[in-house]
Amino acid sequence: MIISSSHHLENSYVQFTEFIGAPSLPPIDVTEELCTRFRDYLLANFTGDTPMNYWSRFKKVIKAAYKQRYFIDNPVDDVKGKVNPSKSIKENMEIEDYISLLGTHCKNQHIADAFIFSMYTGLRWCDVKKLQDVAITNDIMIKRLVQSKTGKPMSVTLHPIALKVVQKVHRERLATGNISPLLFELPTRNGTNKVIKGWINDVNISKKITWSGPIELFDIIA
Repeated sequence: MIISSSHHLENSYVQFTEFIGAPSLPPIDVTEELCTRFRDYLLANFTGDTPMNYWSRFKKVIKAAYKQRYFIDNPVDDVKGKVNPSKSIKENMEIEDYISLLGTHCKNQHIADAFIFSMYTGLRWCDVKKLQDVAITNDIMIKRLVQSKTGKPMSVTLHPIALKVVQKVHRERLATGNISPLLFELPTRNGTNKVIKGWINDVNISKKITWSGPIELFDIIA
């Protein structure tokens, strides 16, 4: 699978902002020690080539900032990227797992709704998180949604269950007066996966399932 460098750059930025807990950081605070901790953070949260890919994009940005004299010394010069070989075979969701989830309460219904929506659209977490309500037209189409992976706009006919999720969100918004432009109000990727992990545990599914789970199940149920 070929993934564009812009995809890695975007996700590297997302991971860095989650790591520091802010959208930006003054150059004076970007030290070698902080960069090392970010590299280790990537290794702790991703496997395979992903930590190296994200780190390489981060390092390239810092190098460019150094050349523009934002830094006296390049803080990433001596911090080497690493791959993180997976120690286990990737576990996929099965239809039985999905049915069990539907019958089990999730402590964050926004996440549960978005998770199910992803199952029936094949959209990644990064695309679902930024999906705006105005992207849904005529109640059956997602128009001009730009996928993070391809960078190209697309149109998708909603599966009836995905449509029911959208209609449910609209009813709840009408009842509460919520005027957020986003269709789903989701926390960070790590926060989302923690809730999903708790949901999975409540169903007694002995698999490590993250947001990639519904994407892998999409081809089966949609």
